[in-house]
Amino acid sequence: MPDRPSAETAARRDFVDRTVLWQRGLGDATDVVDAAVHGLISGIESPDFVLVAGLTTAEAADELGDLLPGALAELDIALPPSGGPDHDVLCAAALARRLLLGQVDAHELSQEIHRLFGHECHPTIEALSVIDDDFDLIGVVPSLDADELTRRTHAAATGLCEHADRLLDLD
Repeated sequence: MPDRPSAETAARRDFVDRTVLWQRGLGDATDVVDAAVHGLISGIESPDFVLVAGLTTAEAADELGDLLPGALAELDIALPPSGGPDHDVLCAAALARRLLLGQVDAHELSQEIHRLFGHECHPTIEALSVIDDDFDLIGVVPSLDADELTRRTHAAATGLCEHADRLLDLD
């Protein structure tokens, strides 16, 4: 079993997750600010990161885009271009982490991934879209079982998150 990440590594991952979701239009700027606040509590320190954490709700939507590049650079986090395949992997992994944390169920995750990315995407993402197709066939195809699809979804989500972690190398 892999070691549990340090509080700082977990906070950096959460900051990246919320950032890529915000960049994709799936989160609010205040979600990124909240992640920065949690990062400060976890021991992350850098001037621009502190500025992100200090944004008010009113300021976040207007100023986050200007502060984010500096905060990411200070943390030595290089995000791939928004809309590119690696950025899609990071975004999908952020969603998949919600399953692994028990915040959504397997069918909800596979539906969301399928809706957002379809089948023309990175293979680690497409695996979840295919599982959504299978969920839709339960009751029609006798060999399909919800419990087995749930196990496959967890395995695919874990693999996707591991791939995303290798892209970033946050440890």
